[in-house]
Amino acid sequence: MVRSSDPEVMISIDGRWKGKGSVLYRDRKIFASSTYVRMQKPGCEPRMYFFSRSEEFEVTACILGIFFIFPLLWMMKYEPEHSYDYSCTKLNAGFL
Repeated sequence: MVRSSDPEVMISIDGRWKGKGSVLYRDRKIFASSTYVRMQKPGCEPRMYFFSRSEEFEVTACILGIFFIFPLLWMMKYEPEHSYDYSCTKLNAGFL
């Protein structure tokens, strides 16, 4: 789960729009892969965050890795929830 402190913020993950406020995220990335989160509201600067698939140990993958090497690519997993504080910083209108 990816959550924002602002329920109206738009959330995109790895360049794909996922929803507003809170979104459920799943993937099949391997150990140590990074996932990029972009949060933005209209008229506000975007905020970028990331998390990595190295936050929690995956017991099942390690047990299967005893018999097959392939599951070891998923021996780490994400924390169940990532919460981010989003505050709007107005976009700079530039020079007129």
